[in-house]
Amino acid sequence: MNCFSINAVGAGSDFTGFLQLVGVSSMDTRYTYNTNEWKVSSYPLYHSVYETFHLMSKLIDRGFQYHLAVSRLWGEIARSLADSLIIPLNVEDYAETIVQLKESLDAGYGQLMRDNGLGEGLSYLEDAVRNFTDVAKDFQKRLSKLDKTSPLAVRAMNDQLMYLERGFIDSAGLPGRKYFKHILFAPSSHNSYAGEAFPGLVDAMFEIEKTSSAEKTKRWEEVRKHLSVVTFTIMSATSTLVDHIQF
Repeated sequence: MNCFSINAVGAGSDFTGFLQLVGVSSMDTRYTYNTNEWKVSSYPLYHSVYETFHLMSKLIDRGFQYHLAVSRLWGEIARSLADSLIIPLNVEDYAETIVQLKESLDAGYGQLMRDNGLGEGLSYLEDAVRNFTDVAKDFQKRLSKLDKTSPLAVRAMNDQLMYLERGFIDSAGLPGRKYFKHILFAPSSHNSYAGEAFPGLVDAMFEIEKTSSAEKTKRWEEVRKHLSVVTFTIMSATSTLVDHIQF
C-alpha cells in the first residue's frame, strides 16, 4: 500500500544534532511496512549480526528497488531545495501544527495542569500560539507579494524562514536533558526513537500522580518553569517572522 504519513522525528539517526542542537529543519524519509498490519517495531533482524548485504539484497529489498525509490526522492528533494528561489516552507502549516500540539497537550494534560494551578500559564501559552498563527498568516501574505526580482528582498525572506526553526531552540535544553534543545519536537525520554510534542512538559508529567508527595511537588514546579520557557520560546520564534521594516 503506497501511502505516506508524517510524524515527528525521534533521535534514532544523524539528523538529531542538526535539529536538536542548532535548529536546522530536518526530515527522515523512508519506505517501510504497514504498521497497522504488522505489529512489530522493525524487521526481526534489525541491528543484529545477521543484517548483511545478502539479507538486504535477497530477502528484504530484492534488487534494491525501495532503496532506489527513496534515493530518487531524496535527490529530487535536494534539487528542489537548491533550485527554489524562496525556501519552500509554508509557515502557516507550521502554525497549524503548533495549534494541533497545543490541542493535544490540552486534551491529554490540560485538566490535570489546571487542577494544579497552571490554568493561567496555559492561557499565556494559548495566547502565544494564537499570536504565532496571526504573524504566520501575515508573513505568507507578504511573501505572496514579494518582489522576486530584488535579491535583497528575497534574501531577507529566506533568512526569516531559515531562522524560524532556530527560534524554537532553548539554549539551556530540556529539563534533565540539556543536549535536546528543541522545545516543540524531541524524543521522549521514555522512547528515544519516537518524537514527542512539548517533550519537556510531557516527560515531567509522565506518571506524576503516582509519585510521592515530595516528588510530586518538585515535578510540578519543574512543569511550571518549563511551561513559561515553552511560551517564551514560541514568542521568540514568532519574532523571526514579523515585518522588521514596520515600526
